[in-house]
Amino acid sequence: MTTLAQDDISATNKAEVTSKSSGGKIPHFLQKTFEMITKCDPAVASWVKDGDMFVIKNQTMFASHILPQHFNHQKYSSFARQLNFYNFRKIKSKPVRKADYDPITANYIYWHHEHFQQGRHDLLINIKRKSTGGNLLPEDKQKELDHLKEHVNVLQGEVTAIIEDFEGRISDVSNKFKKELASLLENNSGGIGEGGAELNGFASTEEVLRKSN
Repeated sequence: MTTLAQDDISATNKAEVTSKSSGGKIPHFLQKTFEMITKCDPAVASWVKDGDMFVIKNQTMFASHILPQHFNHQKYSSFARQLNFYNFRKIKSKPVRKADYDPITANYIYWHHEHFQQGRHDLLINIKRKSTGGNLLPEDKQKELDHLKEHVNVLQGEVTAIIEDFEGRISDVSNKFKKELASLLENNSGGIGEGGAELNGFASTEEVLRKSN
């Protein structure tokens, strides 16, 4: 299994060089999904034996633990919608006979695209997003709009989190500076008092000498 993973990574690196040299640009979503499935825990999601599709075996774990590592969100519905926009087909595991029913694999979800194959990163350049032109049906346009709105909401959430983190760091630095300044003033308050007394004494002696002259 380790050999397969290394082969996939090697093929990915070679394909990336090929796509760059040919001037092609592979969407980040496809690259991230390819890498995610290749590196994912096989108990959660993996390529099928033939490598011509991938399967999600545990949707809950996939959404809560795998997606955040690559897409900064936990919404399987958003991930599935993106796959649909790139013309992936969802295939549910359906046994031919009742005797073949397996409660474990019954909830497996398979995703297929002819150009999304194990170890073939070079094929990703051929995957195109559905056109947003006038050929789309009204319901498809609405789905596209809903997806864009959801994507904007995700980005806004990320920006808000970054701002809050930055403000928190600024607040921590400010509070630390105030504490250090207060401590410094407190430690030197005694020295300042003694110095002031000495100065006052010096001024009084000088005044007496001046009057005596």
